[in-house]
Parts: sequence; C-alpha cells; structure tokens
Amino acid sequence: MGAMASATLTRRRDNLPFEVTSFVGRRRELADLRRLLTTARLVTVTGPGGVGKTRLVLRLARDLRRLFPDGVWMVELDALNASGMVAHAVADSLGVQEQPSGDPVASLAAQLEDRRLLLLLDNCEHVLDEASALASAVLQMCPEVRVLATSRQALGVAGEFIFNLAPFSVPRAEDLALPDLEVPGYDAVGLFTERARAVVPGFEITADNRQAVATLCARLEGIPLAIELASARLRALSLAEILERLDDRFRLLSAGARRAEPRQQTLQSVVDWSFHLCSAEEQRLWLRASVFAGGFDLPAAEAICTDDELPHGAVLDLVASLVDKSILSREDRGASARYVMLDTLREYGHTRLVASGEGRSMHRRHRQYFESVARERVFGRHAREVLDRLRAEHGNLRAALEFCASEPGQAVHGLALASALWHFWTANGTFAEARTWLARLLEVAPQEVTENHAWALCMAGWFASLQNDLAAAAALLERSRAEATQLHDRTLLGYVAMFSGSVATAEGRNADAMALFQKALDDLRLTTDVPGIAFSARRLAMTESAAGEHERAAAHYAECLRLCEEHGEDWEKAYALWGLGLVAWRQADHTRATELLRQSIRINSSFDDRRAVALGIEGLAWVAADTKQEEQAAVLLGAADAIWRIFEAPLAGFVQLADDHDQCEEAVRRALGEQAYEAAFQSGAQLTPQQAAEYAVDPESRDATSRRRPRPVESPSPLTRREQEIAQLVARGLTNREIASQLVISDRTAEAHVEHILTKLGFRSRTQIAAWLLQQQSPDSHDRRAAPDG
Repeated sequence: MGAMASATLTRRRDNLPFEVTSFVGRRRELADLRRLLTTARLVTVTGPGGVGKTRLVLRLARDLRRLFPDGVWMVELDALNASGMVAHAVADSLGVQEQPSGDPVASLAAQLEDRRLLLLLDNCEHVLDEASALASAVLQMCPEVRVLATSRQALGVAGEFIFNLAPFSVPRAEDLALPDLEVPGYDAVGLFTERARAVVPGFEITADNRQAVATLCARLEGIPLAIELASARLRALSLAEILERLDDRFRLLSAGARRAEPRQQTLQSVVDWSFHLCSAEEQRLWLRASVFAGGFDLPAAEAICTDDELPHGAVLDLVASLVDKSILSREDRGASARYVMLDTLREYGHTRLVASGEGRSMHRRHRQYFESVARERVFGRHAREVLDRLRAEHGNLRAALEFCASEPGQAVHGLALASALWHFWTANGTFAEARTWLARLLEVAPQEVTENHAWALCMAGWFASLQNDLAAAAALLERSRAEATQLHDRTLLGYVAMFSGSVATAEGRNADAMALFQKALDDLRLTTDVPGIAFSARRLAMTESAAGEHERAAAHYAECLRLCEEHGEDWEKAYALWGLGLVAWRQADHTRATELLRQSIRINSSFDDRRAVALGIEGLAWVAADTKQEEQAAVLLGAADAIWRIFEAPLAGFVQLADDHDQCEEAVRRALGEQAYEAAFQSGAQLTPQQAAEYAVDPESRDATSRRRPRPVESPSPLTRREQEIAQLVARGLTNREIASQLVISDRTAEAHVEHILTKLGFRSRTQIAAWLLQQQSPDSHDRRAAPDG
C-alpha cells in the first residue's frame, strides 16, 4: 500500500457524519445486521426510498468501529452523475493515492488488500454496474475488508447477502379503533413523537391524540421519511388537518430539511428518483399495476397489464426487476407468490397512470378480471382454494366495487360482482360490508328489471336477514321476487323463497318457513344449481328438526350430504353435519351429537369459517349441559360468545336457536352458581377462535387446554394486558409466527409487540422475559420488583 494511503488510514478511523437528529427504533434490524456481518463480507441493505437504509448502516457502522483497526469509511454515491467515477469516489473518501494509469478498481483493491476495514457504499442503485465491479474486486483481493452497501436494488455480486429493510411496524387498520390501543411502543409512533417535539416543544402522546398519531403513521405505512416530513407540518397544521390532507400526500409532504440531499427533501423527489431508475417498460408496468389494491399475483398482472406495448411474455421478468428495485415486494402465500406495492408508490403510479389517459381502461380491465374471479364457484373440490383466493384478493375486490360505484356506466357490473360474492361475505361474516356495497350499487344503478338488479336485491335481503333487520330483508326479497317473476328466473325465485324462509324462521313463523324452504327446494331441483339444492335441503331439514319432524329432517339432510359427496363438497357438508348433530342432541343421542358437531368444527376450521365454528361450539355447549358437564358448557358458551361479538350478530343470524341457548345458559348458571359460571365463561371468552375450536374438539387434551389465551400476570406490571399475554407465550418458547397464529394477528404485529416488551423491560433476550415472568408469578412477587440479570 502506498505511503500516503497508509498515513491517511492510520491518522483517521472513520469519516462518518455526525447524527444531527436522534436515531429511533430498529433494534432488531441492528442486531440482525450485525450478526450477518460477522459471517458475510458483502451485505447490501435494500428497500424502497425513504425507508431509512442510510441511517441504519451509519448507526451500525458507529457501533462496529472498534472491530476494524483501519476504520469504517463511508462513500456517498448519490451525487455521482458520470460514468467511471465510483472507484475515484471511494479512493477520495479513504484518502488513498490513485495510480496514474491502469484499472482504477484493481488499483484501489490492491492498495486495500492488507487492510482491515469496513467500507460503506451508500446509494448504489444508479451506479449499479460500477459499484458491483468494485465490490467484487474487493471481495476477491481484500480478505479483511467488509463491504456494507445500501441500494434500492441488489448489486448482484457472488457472495452478496441481501438484507431487505422494511418500513417501521404500525398498528393494523382493524386495531386503530380500539379504545385501549397502545401506540408508544411502535417505532413509527416513536419517530413521529421525536420529530414532532422539534417543531412543537413538549409534544406528547395523550389519550386525545394517540389514535390520530397511530392512524397517521399507519396511513404513511411506517416509512420514516414520510413520517419525518409529516411531523414537520405540525409547524402550521394540526394532526387532524394533516390527516385530512393525506389523500394528496405528495403535495403535503414537500417540505424537508434544506440541508438534506435534494432527492430526500420531499416524498415526491424520493419516488421520482426510483421512477427514473426504471426502464420504460418497468415504468409502464409500475403505472398499470397501481390499479391493484392489496397486491396481485402473476396471472392477474399478465391478464390486466398487457397489450402490444407490454407483451404477456415480458411480465415475469419485469415483475422480477421491480422486486429487485424495491418497487414491489414479494409475499409467499400458499403455493403462489403475491406482489405488493407500498401505497405511496401505488399512489404515485396511479397519478401518472391517470395522466397518461390509461386510468379508466386499466380499471375496466381490473374490474372484468376480478368479476371473473368472484364468479368462481365456492362449492365442490376446489371450494377451499377459491375461498382462500377471494380472501387474498379482498382489497382488489373492494377496489373493483368502488370503481363500479363511482364510475358512470359501471354500476350494473358492480351489481353482478357484489351478488357473486355472497358466499365469500357469508363465510367471512362481513354482513355489514356486503349490505353497504349492495345498497350503494342499487342506489346508483339504473332502476330497470334486469338479472343483475334482481339478484342484487335478493342478496341484499339475505344479508339484512343475517343482521336480523327483518323488515328490510322482507321488503328487499319481495322486490326481488317481483323482478324474478318478470324475468321468469326459476333459480332466482328459488333463492328468494329460501332466504324468505330464513326471515319467516326468525319471526317465529315456522309453518311459513317450512313451506318456503320446500318451495325453494322444489324450484331449485328443476335447475342445475346444485349448491342451491343442497343449501335449501339443509335449511328445510333444520326447520323440520326444530319442529320435531326428525325423520323428514334426516331425509333432507341425507339429500344434502349425497350431493356434497357427489361433488366433493366439504363446506356445505360441514353445515349438514352440524344440523344432524342438533338432531341427535334433540333425540338425546349425546355421543352421536358430539361426534357430528366436532366433525363439523374440524371441517369449518379448515375453511376459517368462524361463524360456523361458533355454531358447532354452541351445540357442544348444549350437549355438555345435558350431560352434566356444566363447567365445560360454560367455557364453550364463553368461547362462542367471543366469536359472536366479532360478527356483532348473536348466533350469526340463527335467531331461532335463541331459546335453546337461553335454556342452556340458565341451567348451567343455576348448576355452577354465578361466580363459578362467570369464571368458566370468561375462560372460554379469552380463547382465540382457533383455540376455541381446538378446545371444543378435544376439551380433555392437555395441549388444547394449555393453548388457552394466557391469564395476564397480576398487576402492578409495566406491560399492557396484550403484552402480558404475549410475554407468557414467549416464555413458553413460541416463535413470533406461532404467537401470531395463536392470537390471530400478523407476524409483524407479533414481532412489534415482542420488541415493545424488550424495550419496556430493558431486556435483550427472550430468555430474560421468561425469567422475569416466572419471578412475577411467584408467591411473593407482589412484594418485590427485582431487576433481571443481564
């Protein structure tokens, strides 16, 4: 190595810039990245613009300075705009003497071959080829040099390890309305709070503003740059005003620090930088893919986004390239990969798509595609796969419905789409959402007697009945019946009669209900609608069973089961098994009732049909009460009640079962006494739907009972109730993914909770959580709060 280079590297240990603002969060990422650097010599931190890649590697580099005798050196590449300059920039940052001739990369590597240092290459994406060549040469010629790079795209060098940096964790959308939402532990909220204090001294998270802050961070998807830019707006705007303006986030978030790099001063400039790094075809796919909501798979992109300018065969490579450039992220769900775009990038793309004149045509293609997806039959051997796909595409289905409801001339297509989704909405228990979409579309659609209009009225009546809005249900179903009669639509008339039978049942008109279900069955037997025949036979059987006509009920259940067996249909079969279980219970055949009800729960659990699972659990509670297993009955009643509360519909619309429920509850309360009943009931109510199903199927199983949602440790505790639950699961050795599955939350939410627990307790490991928890639960824990070891 040259004398000047040696003198420079000896004199200085680093050229890292000082931090001018506090570093917030990223505890786990720092630990993971540090571990990775102990084995890998080249690590590239990738991720979308504004996610905090540079801040992360700078913080890590400061922590690692003592491990590199020749220092840690940062090379900022973002300002380079001419080719052949990367090696010169590195040499300049290190202070090494460049050779007057020859290959500058090889020359630089030769001068570093006996050095032990960490080289940071920041913002490589626009000089990717040169950065890759330099990193490759360093790996080959400098055994003690490690390279830590940041880039929106991996370098593609042999020996490279990729560390994808995600945005900060944020509260889930469904959690934002919770009154006890704990927000300070989220890194996104912590960053907003820190930066807000710089412009509003004394800013704190309070009961009045925590929901607004959490919503803001969630809307900004946890992107650090966006959060910092939003907090700066507190100089002039309130939190509520910032939230109101987020629909135009690129205009709102346009006042960054003056000393920041120009491309980092506004959200627009950050995304512009990414856009201009893409080829023309990549840009075209980015824009067209902005019509997707909640992600997409490859077949959807190939069907919707292609034309003569973007051929079908090019989509796979273009999607892969957009993943490489951090525009898309890949999520593995089952057998197929899905691709997700941050809303910030999606909004940017959609604005450009509309400006290009392609917006309406792309949305029409999107609607056409997902209407065909919605029409796939949720019946038969592939029903489970179809239902899973519909759940995965929920965001796209909503986007298609919104387009239909707001775009002139599209409402009639929206009626068809919404009607086709009735099985999906029924399985998910999203009755209110179904009614909202159907009502919006019926209001804006032409008031003409058409097949789509008549079916939409029918389905609106069905969901009104499920929410026990019986007057509205009856009126809608009568309008549908009148239109179906004009259209001579026998299939629709069968469904109207079937759903009208549900209304009659709920109103206590059992004779009318039986006649309507029989009419539905008679009508549908004359059609090819096998699902409708099976459904109406089962509903008729259920009504006959409640009336004590068990032989007729058994015959109609048998018809339903025969059709299910012929078509490989499990979901409808599970409902029939549930009905037969109730028949057996009414006939005091408790062994058979238990067997049938448990079988129905197993099948419905595989479909994630929590409504049907709860019906099975409810039936098992009645059996347990009749067989003097009162404590078990109370636990089961509590578990079912917790699920009913999710749907905000007791007995999920089967109000004819209310008397059976009330008689069971009264008998069990009387047998156990009020205090014992409430204890057992609450034990069941604390179970997640998955745990409740496991307990119902095998209440004596040690595994089933041990998987009850843990009882929180006694106060005083620095942890919230949710964190106490998770701490107990951590102590039992569960991984974050297993915790997420147990508590029905996302992996990222479970991960965030564990990080919050570690931070609150001042711990570094999960083992310390377990030790602390054991100490808290010891007999004298209320007298001491000993600090943990380590």
